[in-house]
Amino acid sequence: MTDVTVLVCTREILQSMTLQSIATAKANTKVPFDLVVLETKDFTHPRDINKVLKFLKTKYFVTMDDDVLPEKNWLEEMIKVAESDDKIGAVQANIRTPEGIIFIWHGEANPYSKEPTKVEEIGFACTALALFKTKVMKEVGYFDENFSKWSFDTDYSWRIKEKGYKVVVAPKAKAIHYASYTISQNPQLKEKYEILDRTYLVKKWILTGRFKYEYAVNNPTFIDYWRRYCEKIERNE
Repeated sequence: MTDVTVLVCTREILQSMTLQSIATAKANTKVPFDLVVLETKDFTHPRDINKVLKFLKTKYFVTMDDDVLPEKNWLEEMIKVAESDDKIGAVQANIRTPEGIIFIWHGEANPYSKEPTKVEEIGFACTALALFKTKVMKEVGYFDENFSKWSFDTDYSWRIKEKGYKVVVAPKAKAIHYASYTISQNPQLKEKYEILDRTYLVKKWILTGRFKYEYAVNNPTFIDYWRRYCEKIERNE
């Protein structure tokens, strides 16, 4: 039995990008891990993750998108950071796109402008490549299945912070993310799910006053836009 379970959710197990992601993850770490690959035709990431959490027995749980290519020692570096502080609940890899865009956020719609050089707290752990401590997940509970693809990792990270734990980035655990490789092939689905997820996040955290400013530095324009969108829905406009 290993200490790590790695979950890859994909719409097509045999597509070349999925196979390349899995092969690259295995080749670039010496840490053994249990691999779980779930094929789903819907964008139901939280539900898919929860299926695995119900049977999780390893010390660490890693989520990885099917369009992410982890680099050398990615898992070693994530575990090293996780074990450096008992108060760390989740660790995100240092992710960038092939074009060099940083895939790390201070908060919603507030991305890093350059790669981090040290371990530091971030707004949320993007599940494109993130490691969670199983004991912390047991305290926090399952992912909220009212989300589909967007903001569910923001929600879960803020719930981790509610419990008093940190969400950090591991600067030496690098990976390339071909962002939204799958859903970009269907822009109508992208728009539908993004609207549903963004409005649900704002209703759950912002409009209720549950969000605390120490959790993240959100882009105020982004939050105001979705707040107004929610208010329009309430007025049936």
